[in-house]
Amino acid sequence: MTERDNQRDIRTESKGGITFGALVNLNLFGLLNLTSGIDLINKTYDYGVPYVNDPLNTLDSTVNSVKNQYLNIPLNLNYSGMVSEKVGVSFSGGPYFGILLNPDNAVNGFKDFDLGLNAIITGNYMLNPFMSVILGTKLQYGGLNNLLSTGTIEKVTLTNYDVFTGLRFGF
Repeated sequence: MTERDNQRDIRTESKGGITFGALVNLNLFGLLNLTSGIDLINKTYDYGVPYVNDPLNTLDSTVNSVKNQYLNIPLNLNYSGMVSEKVGVSFSGGPYFGILLNPDNAVNGFKDFDLGLNAIITGNYMLNPFMSVILGTKLQYGGLNNLLSTGTIEKVTLTNYDVFTGLRFGF
């Protein structure tokens, strides 16, 4: 985020949160693997706006908190393979469209949708041919459509990452 008046950076600090989601992998004609689904994700952060008359940044900044919940719908290309008989690795990445679920923040200047990019790397250990344990990480870069624009803030983009585990079922 950048302040328009004097082009100084605004300090941000990400907060942890819980993400719920479900993904579906589709194989189209044996040529293309697509992943889609839904994620319910909290994008929570604090930001400090430095005082305008403090060129050396010696004074404490004003701290504000933003707590947004989004319903993200990704459309990812997926590539996966087996490293050994029981261990596999997959990568998927592409754009996502997020819908802001707490519209009171949209009134405060936040847009009610988020357009971004995400990438997911997942390792899996097969328990049987139809179920495996997964461990992975996901990186999202949101705000390609500029999440907020006000008289003092020119642009807001967000970078979120998740670490996840679970069970994968397949037939």
